[in-house]
Amino acid sequence: MVYAGHNQLNSLPPDIDRLYQLEEINVEYNFIVALPHNIMLIKSLKVLNVRQNRLTALPGPMSDFEIFLPALRTLDASHNLVTEMPSGMTRLRNLEILSLSSNQIISTPRNMAGCTALTLLDLSMNRLNALPCVASCTALRSFITHGNRL
Repeated sequence: MVYAGHNQLNSLPPDIDRLYQLEEINVEYNFIVALPHNIMLIKSLKVLNVRQNRLTALPGPMSDFEIFLPALRTLDASHNLVTEMPSGMTRLRNLEILSLSSNQIISTPRNMAGCTALTLLDLSMNRLNALPCVASCTALRSFITHGNRL
């Protein structure tokens, strides 16, 4: 586990992928503007908490989230400046909690079909005009969307 929350970090180490058995990264409440692309090479990563930073985007290639983050269970990127929900996120079969609240997200992928384990999806306080289809997210218990342009 890496816990470096409530500091004044503006980046993560460029060689973070060398921690190949790492299961949790918590860097909430910092000043991080971008995540290193190689964070997606940590196949054992289960929890990524980047809440309350200055992120404008999540790492890519966005179409390969499932390949690169197969163990990811929780992603909290709330309270950032993210403008787009990457389409590759829709294929994270083991993702249970996805919080992207309080960002600048304008649109989402149309369908969340691959996220069959998703129990919480928080898209509140963004700039959404439409919602993704969550019909195939049979485990979904909470879908939070208040504070958008719906």
